[in-house]
Amino acid sequence: MTPDYSEFLEDLDDSDDLSIPVLQNREELMHAMQRYFDHKGISADMDSIDEAPDTILVTSLSMSCPLDPRDKQALLECPDTFERGQLLNSLFEFAIQEGDTPAPEGRQ
Repeated sequence: MTPDYSEFLEDLDDSDDLSIPVLQNREELMHAMQRYFDHKGISADMDSIDEAPDTILVTSLSMSCPLDPRDKQALLECPDTFERGQLLNSLFEFAIQEGDTPAPEGRQ
């Protein structure tokens, strides 16, 4: 039996125009991210984050945030940046609402 990878051919396409917004509500994600960062004691260069195109923003946050491995797997399984951004927003809000234990002082 020969595997069929045709469903994943778009994964190899690196010609995406990163300047095209893909998030429905970037401001909502940014607000949730800032609250999550504050909650976890994470400091970040907000100027760079503000300037990042949607795709790079969502990908970078998905990789660098201290999320549970199951949550990172769910982010990997999202079919596109739009859905990954929505899930990331939900994960940030959930961590804040559930009273996820804040990071110790000095941990970033």
